[in-house]
Amino acid sequence: MAVYRSLAFATFAFMMIELATGQKTCSLAEESIRDGITAAFNDEFSVNTGVLWMFDFDELDENCDDCGNANPASTYGCPRFQVSNARARGRPTVRRVRSSSGVDDEEKSLPRLDAPNIELAKTVTASSRDGVLPLSCEWPLRSDEVVVLFGCTPDSMAYFGLTPYLYRVGAEESLVFASIGDSLSMAEMRRDADNNVAFSRLNTETSRIATGTIYRSSSAPWNSAFALVMGTNRAVLEKVANVLSAQGVPVNAFGVPAPLTGDSGRETYTILLRGAVPVYPDKWQAWQRSPPMSALRLRLKAPVASDPFQPHSLIPRQTVDEMVLLQTHDALVRQVSAHVSNMPGRSAVVSPSPRPQTSTENSMPCVLARVNCGGDNRDTMYIRSLSFTLPEDGIAYAIGSRHVASGNAHYASLAAYNSARRLAVVSVEDDVLRGSARGWIADAAADDLYVIAFARNCSAHDVAAPCVHLPSSGFPAVAVDEVIELWERPYSTLGTTVGPWWRTMILPTVVRSVPAPPPPPTWSWSWTSF
Repeated sequence: MAVYRSLAFATFAFMMIELATGQKTCSLAEESIRDGITAAFNDEFSVNTGVLWMFDFDELDENCDDCGNANPASTYGCPRFQVSNARARGRPTVRRVRSSSGVDDEEKSLPRLDAPNIELAKTVTASSRDGVLPLSCEWPLRSDEVVVLFGCTPDSMAYFGLTPYLYRVGAEESLVFASIGDSLSMAEMRRDADNNVAFSRLNTETSRIATGTIYRSSSAPWNSAFALVMGTNRAVLEKVANVLSAQGVPVNAFGVPAPLTGDSGRETYTILLRGAVPVYPDKWQAWQRSPPMSALRLRLKAPVASDPFQPHSLIPRQTVDEMVLLQTHDALVRQVSAHVSNMPGRSAVVSPSPRPQTSTENSMPCVLARVNCGGDNRDTMYIRSLSFTLPEDGIAYAIGSRHVASGNAHYASLAAYNSARRLAVVSVEDDVLRGSARGWIADAAADDLYVIAFARNCSAHDVAAPCVHLPSSGFPAVAVDEVIELWERPYSTLGTTVGPWWRTMILPTVVRSVPAPPPPPTWSWSWTSF
């Protein structure tokens, strides 16, 4: 009761600060308040306190062979705990990198498949030889255990979400990295200064919603208190949720279903946080470097009977049909192709993106087949173009659909990747794409499409569209002999709030400038009398 009163007083104090400053303040922002909530679990639970690790693109090793699909426009994180079975991956590529804890002499493994790479969060220092367990984002969940993550959502950004994952299964420790339900997420689309569209599937102090429902407003619940509770036993999870609820903390309870592989007790799990395109980069950087979040791994002291969960019902996808734009899109491709062909000594090569893009729309096939799902997230689709290279005098145009305009995304981005290193070199968002097709075609649907160029030297070309510099040296970069892929990420349809499905979407087409072939030889004929 004393803890509850202190939290209530803190909430009142923060309300007074908001009234005085006009700035919203999260009631769990202070570590001392979160420590008080942690203490409330001591009577019934053994408490293992962890930390929230956030990946920092600026700390990525510039020489990484496999950079874990790192993207400068978005980042991820995970709660990590001391665990006895934190293991290195099979067949890793090893590089020395600096961790967010400041330790710069550790070896980190960068496995080929993970996207993103939570192995970078593992801290194995010299002290581990003295019996200190390593910190890892991969952890088991016994029937009497629950993982709790509670604190504050970040300030305004395009997308923020938390996704629970089944990480490894079976005695052979097969890496599946497969989502086990829909994400707890929120997103905000800024149409213009006075017209925002937002949603939240996260229960917070400013968006009180029941599990499985959606909060819709002109702004998502940024800088707001919440808790995520994850466990495999219904009775234990409810005990933890009741403690938090009694103290006024909004709870998001996530019951982990029993694995369908028949290997119960041999699984490991993780929770992944994702954030993209902050409105205030300085505030987001401060949030990343010192997250106002607490991570706990609780084990019930008393024996408890098994009370497992069933698999989650997934939100159905409802994709807006973009094929009504196909005729206009094809006309736009022809215009861009003609523009490239008119460049002196150049020809155009047109490369539509391949279909299909993916073979399954949820992670269950990965779990059953024990293959790596690569950190899938049903809030989005990862749409890839055909691969290409770009010489020093090269330019490539991407033509596609603005999924934000069609309703297939609250937030969408287009990134150019160094394919071999799995490294995003540059990323552009819908604000850059908006209006980019105007002037190319006289069609009312032009604003629903985009044209954007990627070049080594934008000023060397008659671009006639937004142009993004793609460096061939330095970091991040993609050399002239390295393969480039363009990735679209449309996040969260306006309808169901989960991601769209590629079948009724216009996928990006790449138009490249290449040297024109030499003209055919000119034949001259003469007649000779015999």
